[in-house]
Amino acid sequence: MRAIPKTLLLTLPTLLAGTSNAQEAAGDEVWNLERMRTVASGIQVQIEALRGREFTDEVNIELADAAEFLDYARRMLEADGGKERLRREEEVSKLLGLIPGDLDLAALTAEVLAEQVGGFYDARTNTFYVMDSVHPDLARVVIAHEFTHALDDQHFNLDGTAHALKNNADAAMAYHAVVEGSGMELMFEWARHHMGPESRTRMMQAQAELPNEAVGQAPPVVWKPLVALYYQGQAFLRRQRRPTPLSNAARMSDIDRALEEPPRSTEQVLHPLKYWSKEHLDEPRQLVPEVGQLPDGCVVRHENTLGELHTAMITTPFAERRGLDVSVAGVLGLQFTNDAAAGWGGDRYVLLERGAGRVLVWGMVWDSLEDADEFAATLSDLVDPIEAAKAMAPDHDPERSGVRISRIGGDGVRVISWQGMTETEAEAASAAIQFA
Repeated sequence: MRAIPKTLLLTLPTLLAGTSNAQEAAGDEVWNLERMRTVASGIQVQIEALRGREFTDEVNIELADAAEFLDYARRMLEADGGKERLRREEEVSKLLGLIPGDLDLAALTAEVLAEQVGGFYDARTNTFYVMDSVHPDLARVVIAHEFTHALDDQHFNLDGTAHALKNNADAAMAYHAVVEGSGMELMFEWARHHMGPESRTRMMQAQAELPNEAVGQAPPVVWKPLVALYYQGQAFLRRQRRPTPLSNAARMSDIDRALEEPPRSTEQVLHPLKYWSKEHLDEPRQLVPEVGQLPDGCVVRHENTLGELHTAMITTPFAERRGLDVSVAGVLGLQFTNDAAAGWGGDRYVLLERGAGRVLVWGMVWDSLEDADEFAATLSDLVDPIEAAKAMAPDHDPERSGVRISRIGGDGVRVISWQGMTETEAEAASAAIQFA
């Protein structure tokens, strides 16, 4: 899926921090397209001053409703083969127990986005959209966020970079974290300088009235990567492991560097020293699947990289998996990695298909023998609940489903998960995949 820089309204609790002497905007103003464009013209100049860069082209501003956003997201997916890729990622998520076997991942993701998106930026047309349902005081920070995307795009070609990373989901997510972290940082700074206490209060009141049923019930794989892009992306640009609203702002030179030379993995985003420090630099190791002789009728359908962020979700106990608590404490208290995922060195998976059967072959390397042991032990304890999640598929056959975990060499782990075929068939198919 190509980049769809957007503002999620659930990211706004960070604006509670800080003080401002800014003049207050009228709380009962009429908010329409003309008024929004007038307000936006002032915010545009303020974002330029904060970012230390000027716009090279005019940015178009429009209002949009939920249907228009979903249509835009659909067009972006279809234009770049993302619809098929999302379907395959749903199959992978089910094989790893990230979602129940009967869940429609695309539909639920669309529902969460329609509920939470405050605005989005279309790099193809140099236009950003503010959702027509957003309260004026919320809309101001959305405009600041989206102007940041537009400014960054004009100087760093956001869409082009994202497109180049489409075959490595983990690297793409790391890049999106920089993009959204930049939007968060400038949005935060704009609010601190130009939004007074009364406007902040109205904004938070409006946010409290927003619907959150979908995100409050969705499994973490739907919402946690999105939230991580914003909060962990901002923390990364501040060279911090955890987002802390009262910390020093990111340096604009650091934002420039991260956009020009993006982190290559979510591991680097989650552990900023592994990117910013030469002494602690930790580049991901590349695993290349080598496909041998596959059984008759078996084909490779998809391959990609999961990374530390998704590995942490896979190794989270099922009892701890729940929808997002949208309170300030709930959002700021999120953990995006765990002990079983730390020490990730690199991974690659291959999804094989034979008729109605699927087998996932996931290879990974770790920083140490101990890291590999910890991951393998943790995932082994989760095999039964993973199988229970897979069993929710309407056509599930417990005799034709399973998970197997094995060690490879000193620091390697190999995971095989299958459904719709026997263990013998799954082993025969997976044996054709080796990782160089």
